[in-house]
Amino acid sequence: MFEKDQISFQISQKNPLYLSKTISMIESTRAEDQEFIEQWFSQQSDMSVSRVLGITGPPGVGKSSFINEFVAELLPSNKTFAILSIDPSSSLSQGSILGDKTRMNKISAHPNVFIRPSPSSNELGGLGRKSHLIIELFRMAQFDYILVETVGVGQSEFSVKYLVDFLILLMQPMSGDELQGIKKGIIELADMYLISKSDLQDQTYSNQAFLDISNALHYQAQENKPVIQISNINRLGMNEVIQHLEMSFNEPNFITQKSKKRKENLTYWTAEMIQREIIQKLNIFLKAHELAFQDLDSLAHALSIKNKLTQDFFTYE
Repeated sequence: MFEKDQISFQISQKNPLYLSKTISMIESTRAEDQEFIEQWFSQQSDMSVSRVLGITGPPGVGKSSFINEFVAELLPSNKTFAILSIDPSSSLSQGSILGDKTRMNKISAHPNVFIRPSPSSNELGGLGRKSHLIIELFRMAQFDYILVETVGVGQSEFSVKYLVDFLILLMQPMSGDELQGIKKGIIELADMYLISKSDLQDQTYSNQAFLDISNALHYQAQENKPVIQISNINRLGMNEVIQHLEMSFNEPNFITQKSKKRKENLTYWTAEMIQREIIQKLNIFLKAHELAFQDLDSLAHALSIKNKLTQDFFTYE
C-alpha cells in the first residue's frame, strides 16, 4: 500500500504508474482500498484549472478517432492530457474489450498523454461506476485537458453532463443520429455538435445533417451552439473545433458558470454515491431475508411482506 503523501506528490507529477495504481484502488471493491481512497481524497485541495471535455455519441461514430486527432493537434503546444475511455461491459461475463486505446495510435505513446480505458460495468449514463472519482484524480494531477469518452449508448448518456465542463456530441450522417438526438433531448445537453465522416465523396448527407441540427438549435433558441462538419481522415473542421473551444473557455460568462456548474456536479455525484451505498446495503438486507419471499401466495401477502421488510430495513445494521 502506498503512503498518502507519496501518492500526492507522484500524482502531482503525473506519474503514470501511480495514476494507474491509484485508479485501480478507486475501481476496487475491497473495503480497505475504498477506505484508503476516501481518506486520501478528503485530504486534497480543490485547486484544479483543468478543462474537462465529454465526448459522446453513438457507437462507431468515431469518438476515439476524433480524440486521437484533437489531442495530436494540440500536443505541440506542450499541453498535458488525461483521457478516460469507457468501454461497454458484457452483460454475461462483465468483461470489457478496452480497445479504444488502439485507435489513439498518434498519441498513446506521448509522455504528455495518459490514457485509461475503463469498463462501464453496465452502468447507465455511458460512464463507469467510479468515473467521477477518476476525473477528480485527473483534476488533482492538474492535467490541462481531461477528456471523457462515453460508451455511446444513446438515450441513457445524461450522467456525463454532470462530469464535464463542456460536452461534445458526435453524429454520423446517413444514420439518423441527428434526428434521434433531437427526439431524445440530447441536443439540449451538448455544447458543441460535430458531424463526423464529412469527408465522404457525396456531401449531401453531411450537409443535410448540418442543416437538421442547425434548424433544431434555432427552434430551441440555442443557435449560439456550434455545429461543425469534421473528418478524422483529412482533419476537416479540426481548427474550427479548437477555436470554438478556446472562445468558449475564455468567455467571462463561461468562467462564471463553470464555478456554478462545479457545485451542481458535486451535488449530483454526492447523491449518486449515497444512493449506491443504500442500494448495496439493501441488497445485503434482501439476501439475508430471502426466505420471506419463498411462500408468497397472494398480492395481499406480498404487500404485507413489503411493508414489514421496508420497516425492518430502516433499522437494519
